[in-house]
Amino acid sequence: MSLSQVLTILLLSFAPAKLIAAQSAPTNDDCNSAIPITMGTVTGDLAGATQDGGDNLCSCSDEPDVWYSFTSPEAGTLIVDTCGSEALSSLNTILSVHSGCPGTPLNLLACDNDLATCSDHDSLVSIEVSAGQTVFIRVGNFCTFVAAQFRLNVELIPTFDSGCNGDGGNQSGCTACPCMNDAPSGTIGGCLNSTGTAARLTASGSPSISLPQNSALDLRFSLAGAPPMQFAYLGSGASLAPDNPQHLCFGMDSGVQATAYNGLRCAVSSFRRHGGRAADANGEVGLTNSPWGGEAAPRQGIALAAGFAAGQTRYFQAIIREDSQLGCLRDFSTSQSVRLTFTN
Repeated sequence: MSLSQVLTILLLSFAPAKLIAAQSAPTNDDCNSAIPITMGTVTGDLAGATQDGGDNLCSCSDEPDVWYSFTSPEAGTLIVDTCGSEALSSLNTILSVHSGCPGTPLNLLACDNDLATCSDHDSLVSIEVSAGQTVFIRVGNFCTFVAAQFRLNVELIPTFDSGCNGDGGNQSGCTACPCMNDAPSGTIGGCLNSTGTAARLTASGSPSISLPQNSALDLRFSLAGAPPMQFAYLGSGASLAPDNPQHLCFGMDSGVQATAYNGLRCAVSSFRRHGGRAADANGEVGLTNSPWGGEAAPRQGIALAAGFAAGQTRYFQAIIREDSQLGCLRDFSTSQSVRLTFTN
């Protein structure tokens, strides 16, 4: 053994424990050295980790943590969870997402400790992100310095596309609302109804077909701008009208007029109904009352109840009962359409 090797051993044997721990810390021990990740699952380890965050709503003042960064390729809902960690190492994870480094309560976007549906001690957060936005993900062991492995799962649900808006179509004349009740240009919503508003259907949650029954992450639909206290039902079709190649507006996805509607018929082909709701006094569904899907009916979730499969694309639209003495003197108004593709 050389003299230099002997000196190295002696130095390490008398080095403070804190110095040795710092030398063996993971490369992503600090927020500024966060490991970039993409969608999917990564396995990490808190062995040797120190604290570089905390003091937020979900953490202690003394716990190990490591950091990852995620840059969103498009706008959507970012879902981050540690599901599977407790089964992997009996770890009690804590999870937070920050807009910058160092992670502080001031740049905290979301945090969770034990609220995930997959396990008592796993965690989950969900936030809206824009295209190109970078967030910093902190994974810790709640209030305990224990070397343990964890799983980190990252999913991005893209913002669902709206089409068939009631603002005069995508091209002049394709397709106008039935009684000069076009919404202002650029409106995301249906034709103007009897209250002078454009009903807008919004989708949120995951279009996965494999989520458990009553999952808090499941797909759900809400509605705004509908006539107050009127009944509405959610429907979906396999394509957007007009789907006839001979139609003047074929390929414009701008809808067609229908005799009973003061709005446009958008979702067509293999049409399915997914249940009814009553709009509240504000003309909304899913805010003060239950949405379609999610923990509300159908209990199996929209995808499973309808038998939709991964890879299948559907176009959803709300049809709302109207006062036939107002507006276009017709029985129903409609929202725009929302397109989504179901996943595994």
